[in-house]
Amino acid sequence: MKQKVMTLAHQIKEFFTNFSEALKFAWKKVKLQIKLASGITYFQFKKKSTGELRDVIATTKDENRPDYTFKGGRAAKWYIVKFVDTTIRQWRSCDVRTITNIYW
Repeated sequence: MKQKVMTLAHQIKEFFTNFSEALKFAWKKVKLQIKLASGITYFQFKKKSTGELRDVIATTKDENRPDYTFKGGRAAKWYIVKFVDTTIRQWRSCDVRTITNIYW
């Protein structure tokens, strides 16, 4: 996990004022991705459009994914994490910078 964090931090350090901030962001994103891949995760983020806090129960684990065929498209931005919202069983994404809490 440390290698993933350091690699990501070095890739994105130009978007932050110092390397420490890039490292904090990288830890948050990698930890969230690992939790999502291992099972159900509960977290909260602030919606950019309205500013409201949204609670999400999410995962990326195979047995919880809805049937979906990738149709192509743009590559995700460095600050986006994709997940399946288990409440509505649909793919969603959010900006890791807006995540306020990761519970479990």
